[in-house]
Amino acid sequence: MFNFLHNFEPSPILADFGLIKVYWYGLLIAVAMTLGIFVFKKLVDKKLSNDEVLDLSFWLIIGSLIGARAYHIFLEYQYYLAAPLEIFKVWKGGLAIHGGIIGGFIVLCIFAKKFKKDFWFLTGALAPALALGQAIGRWGNYFNNELFGAQTKLPWGIPIISNSTEKFYVHPVFLYESCLNFLVFIILFVFFKLKIFKPKIIFSLYLIFYGLIRFLLEFLRIDHTLIVLGIRWPQIFSLGLVLTGVILILLDKLNIKNVYEKK
Repeated sequence: MFNFLHNFEPSPILADFGLIKVYWYGLLIAVAMTLGIFVFKKLVDKKLSNDEVLDLSFWLIIGSLIGARAYHIFLEYQYYLAAPLEIFKVWKGGLAIHGGIIGGFIVLCIFAKKFKKDFWFLTGALAPALALGQAIGRWGNYFNNELFGAQTKLPWGIPIISNSTEKFYVHPVFLYESCLNFLVFIILFVFFKLKIFKPKIIFSLYLIFYGLIRFLLEFLRIDHTLIVLGIRWPQIFSLGLVLTGVILILLDKLNIKNVYEKK
C-alpha cells in the first residue's frame, strides 16, 4: 500500500520547457489557493458579493505570501544574509504558514474595518479554507525534498539520500500534517455550514487544532530552525496559537468584547 511513498524519489520540477520550468511547489500552492477561495466563497455566500470575495481573496493571497516569506526569512536570516538573491526565489520553497496566518489576519482586519464587515464572520469562514489550503500545500514540501522527519523503519517512510549517497528513510511529516489539516478542514466546514458554533469559535478552534498539530509534529521534524531556550521556535509560536484560541473562547463565554467585536 505504501510502496509508492517508500520508494519514489520526487523531483521539484513537474515540467521543463527550457527557459520555462513548472515547479510542483508553485503548482500546488496555486491549487491550494484556488480551492481555498472556492470554499471561502461557498461559506460567505450572500454575505459578500462576488467582487468583494475576489478583492478580499486577492489581498489575502498577497498579504499571506508576504507574511509567509518574511517569517521564513526571519527564521533563516543567516542563510539569506549570505545569499540575498535567494530571497526572491519563492518557487524553491520557503513559505512559513505561521507568517501567512499573521499576514492574512492583518489583511482581514483592514478589510473588515474599511468595508464595515463582520470581522469574526470572515475569520470563521476563512478557517476551513485555510486548513484545506494547508493540507494541499504541504505536498509541495514533499516534491521539494524538504521538512524531513526523524529516521524510521515504518513502511510509509520516505527515502532520503545523504551526502554519502546512503539511502535512509524518514517520517513523511508533510503527509501527517496534510492528513490532519484535511481532517480539521472537514470538522470546521461542517461546524460552519451547520452553524454548530459561531464563526468566532470556529476560528478559535482552528488556532487550537493547528497549533496542537504543529506543536506535536515538531518533535519529529529535523529541519533547521531557530531554537529558543532549547525549544524549536515553531513550537513556541504554535503554543501561542493554542493560547490565543483558548483566550478567545473564554472571552466569548464570559461575554467580554474585544476590539474586533462587531458593534
